[in-house]
Amino acid sequence: MILKSISIEGFKGISNRIDLKLSPKLTVFFGPVAYGKSSILEAILWCLSCNSLKSKDWRKIQKMFEDIEIVNLRKPKAVVKIEYEHDGKEYTMFAETKTEKGYSFNNYDSGIFQELPIGELEITPFVRVLTTAQIRKFEFSEDLEALNIVFGVTFWRALANSCNKLAEEIHNREKEIIEKVLNWKREIEKIYLRTLKSYEELKSKIELNGISLDKIKQDLEELTNDEIDAQLSLEDLLSIARKMSNPYHNRIVELENEIQKRQRELKQLELEFTTIEDRIHKIKQALDKIEPKLDNLMRQPSKEILEDEKKKLEELYRSIVNYISNLETKKRNLESERFKKEEELSDLKVIYNRISEFKRELDTINSKLKDFEQGLDRKWNDLKNKLDELNERKIKLEEKLGEESKIVEIIEQAIDLMKDDICVVCGEEGGLTKAKKRCDILKKNREEDFKRLEEIKKEIEKCNKFLNTIEEMIRKRNELIYKANIIEQAINNELKKADVKSLSELEDKINKLTNDIYNLIKEVNKINEEIRNKEKEKKEIDTKLKELGEKIIKILKIREEINSEFEAIGINARNLSLEDLVSKINELKSELQEMIFKKKSLKEKIDKIKQTIKKSEDELRKLKVEVDLFDDRKKKLIRQISDLIEYEGYIKKIKELEEVIDVVSQDLNEIYQILRQYEEKRIFYLKLSETILTFIKELIKQKLNEFNELVNKFYKSLYEHPEFREIRIKFDQKYRIAVIDSSGNEVGYEEILNTSARNAVRIAISSACSYYGLGKSEFNLLIIDEPQLYLDSKHKEKFVKDFLPMIYEKCQIILATNDKEFWDYIKQYCPRDAKLYEIKDWTLKDGPKIEEVI
Repeated sequence: MILKSISIEGFKGISNRIDLKLSPKLTVFFGPVAYGKSSILEAILWCLSCNSLKSKDWRKIQKMFEDIEIVNLRKPKAVVKIEYEHDGKEYTMFAETKTEKGYSFNNYDSGIFQELPIGELEITPFVRVLTTAQIRKFEFSEDLEALNIVFGVTFWRALANSCNKLAEEIHNREKEIIEKVLNWKREIEKIYLRTLKSYEELKSKIELNGISLDKIKQDLEELTNDEIDAQLSLEDLLSIARKMSNPYHNRIVELENEIQKRQRELKQLELEFTTIEDRIHKIKQALDKIEPKLDNLMRQPSKEILEDEKKKLEELYRSIVNYISNLETKKRNLESERFKKEEELSDLKVIYNRISEFKRELDTINSKLKDFEQGLDRKWNDLKNKLDELNERKIKLEEKLGEESKIVEIIEQAIDLMKDDICVVCGEEGGLTKAKKRCDILKKNREEDFKRLEEIKKEIEKCNKFLNTIEEMIRKRNELIYKANIIEQAINNELKKADVKSLSELEDKINKLTNDIYNLIKEVNKINEEIRNKEKEKKEIDTKLKELGEKIIKILKIREEINSEFEAIGINARNLSLEDLVSKINELKSELQEMIFKKKSLKEKIDKIKQTIKKSEDELRKLKVEVDLFDDRKKKLIRQISDLIEYEGYIKKIKELEEVIDVVSQDLNEIYQILRQYEEKRIFYLKLSETILTFIKELIKQKLNEFNELVNKFYKSLYEHPEFREIRIKFDQKYRIAVIDSSGNEVGYEEILNTSARNAVRIAISSACSYYGLGKSEFNLLIIDEPQLYLDSKHKEKFVKDFLPMIYEKCQIILATNDKEFWDYIKQYCPRDAKLYEIKDWTLKDGPKIEEVI
């Protein structure tokens, strides 16, 4: 099976569609880093993976490509199409994404590829062997355990592991059964011992307390004052004991009801007593506070007089505030005018300074212009005319020299044709001599013309230099004139901004504004002084208003306090005059005397009820003692009967447990027989596993001899080392790489070989895998990305010249590189039917620009 062509669109860095033919032997992509080479390789891998048997589990595909962004940012989806050949027939497969991330996809295959399980053996990050020989994919770089697949021992390893697993499961089952049996046995023993211990403790308790059935019946007859039937069981006696009632219960209930009735009566009298006492206390407290405050209130001036005076001061205060507000408005207007004039003054000063600076600069430019020579333009015209004349003379001389050279050439050709001294044209004698003489004269004239031409050229060069100097001076002069014009224009613009025609007019305008601002400041200061005086007057009135307000508040506060005290004892005194308040105080004093007399009468009634309650409570306490004694005897009797019932139950339970223990002993013998059968099976599986592992070890050692020959063959085609010329894969408990030196001794692999040599070893191993095991499959593809890393020039050539030809005879290779030297070797040594592509450019919008190299 061979891949014939591929079409890619919207995959990673490939935006627009590209169509590429693939060689059955070797296809190479060359281009700079990040130009889309790896995108092409990964597109092939993705399409093949999506159409293999493994695509039935899309999560495997997602895991394989989770580190890359499959869909191009400028495209809605990625589409990859591959055409391939199998048994002489051509088929097509494609894959396209369904989501932005590209994890889910649509796929189609018209051939057999969809029935093949793709396997991938990845020996290094840049060498991948794709095959249909194995189902599983290896996702590691240097794990030599992949050789188990190459040597076909994965089945035997899986069988050995299954045997070990079965033995372990049997062992776990044995432990589980033994653990359950032991727990069961321990639990039964624990129950039996716990029951036996409780039986012994209860037996000792009964014997110690002298508990017997006769004594219990006797105590029961005493408590019930009734004869007990001798045939009754312990359960019947327990029922009788629990149903016994207390003989003192009725009298206790009567006393408790009487006490509750007296307590309710006492509570009502105490509540009435507390109310009267509280009323007496409130009246006394109110009188103590009201009388001094009322006396103080009567000595204060009238509230109406104070409020009149306050009203007049408030009117005066408002008039002063309005006057101050008018002054501040005037002040703000003046300050606003002053601010505008100061802004205008500041702008004019900036303009004045800028114009002054421009004038100084203009003076400097005029001074420099005086230093230039007069008549520069006339000198430039004279030199230009002279140059034109010299160039015209030069052209004429060059034309003359050309004609003379042609004539000399013709005469020299004619001289070569003349024999003896006869002219080839007219046949006259002496023609050769005349021709030579004419040629010499022409050559002499040509030499003189050459000298004159050189003199003219020197004079032209001298004139050009002088002309360049004059042109440079003219350019500088013109620049200064242009700059001076710009400055003069800038000065005029600044004067227009200031709305003046000259600098002196600007100075007058600045002085006028300065005087206006000074006058405004004086006027504002005068207003500020007047405001300060009015503020002082306002402050004095404000102080008087506060004093009046405090006096009014004090009077209102005293009256409010008197009202609050009256309200505390239930009297509304807010609208009463001072005379009415005095009358109310006299009424309160009369009420106080009546309350004191009523309080004394209630106290006598309360004391009498308390004595009655005390007598009833004493009698109740005595009866409760008798009740407690009866209850204690009843509880003790019930406990003794319960102990005898429990004692008989323990005797019965012990007999039952002894019968269960006999049955358990018989069951344990059967379980021990089952455990012996489990042990025999476990030993069988362990021996079978050991036998399989021994077979695997011998099989690997046998196949390693042939495999190591391939590894060394490929290694030597990739790399030459003066000392370490042989590589072997060895197997003890696991695979390892061994390096053999020229003396036949084994040395360390990682410690001895450099990075380049180690990479050569890995490539050799992957290629040997392809030849030995994976090459026998229907489909075998080797993808190599940047294999030249860590290779010097010599080994780059060996890789292309010696290694690749051995591989592409059995395996289709697709390779990518950015190394120019490596690319040149490929072009030199590649097979005739190889496909070589060079990526010339890459853009975000279009992707890579690829050209085939013929």
